[in-house]
Amino acid sequence: MKTEINGRLKIDVRRLLEFFDEKPHESVGHATAVVGVAGEDIGVGLLKHYLECTRNAKVRIIPGTPTTGKRKGPRLDRWVDVAWPDGSGQLFQTEIKNWSAHAIGGRILKVNAPEDEVSRFGVERWQGNVRSMDWRAIGKVLTPMRKPWDVDPSHTLEPLLIYWWVIHPEGLNESFFSHDLGTSTGFSRLWLFSMSSYLRGLNEDAIELEMPHAAKRMSWLHELFLAQ
Repeated sequence: MKTEINGRLKIDVRRLLEFFDEKPHESVGHATAVVGVAGEDIGVGLLKHYLECTRNAKVRIIPGTPTTGKRKGPRLDRWVDVAWPDGSGQLFQTEIKNWSAHAIGGRILKVNAPEDEVSRFGVERWQGNVRSMDWRAIGKVLTPMRKPWDVDPSHTLEPLLIYWWVIHPEGLNESFFSHDLGTSTGFSRLWLFSMSSYLRGLNEDAIELEMPHAAKRMSWLHELFLAQ
């Protein structure tokens, strides 16, 4: 199967937004399963697409789980290594949260919602989820992880949260941005990326993403269950 060989899948931009942000009736009960198959790959796949297509960066998703190197302790979701056009680089230790309209307490945000509604939604998500990093589910991203051996040592280690939903402290139309942490942690800033914000700004019906885990899982599903 082609997707299993090259690890890439094509996504329908509008349908993906509708599924996670509008929570159509027929999708109820299926979001957790969809996220289990493809959620994390959608997150880093969209980030890679954004950085390469809009920032002219070279992006490598490194296999393996970010850990402190100890048996016990926090685990994150992905390593994302970014080389910028000016020669600098960043290694993002990344946590991915596919929280959407399907989550407990989740809210629907229409694909065609007016800009002021999208802006308010982003601020509300920020105030309820990032303003306080004491919540372990996201605060663990601020624990420094042990770098993979095959990363340029000049690349700075930085924390990154990838969210599905629109999120921004000022309600701006930014899908990728940083937040100043001051001196309260071992990092000076936290980076954030919103999948929904990025998809809402695209003028394409479909895009192809690097999604190796999801492609393999879908290949297995096609082998195990025969189409009627």
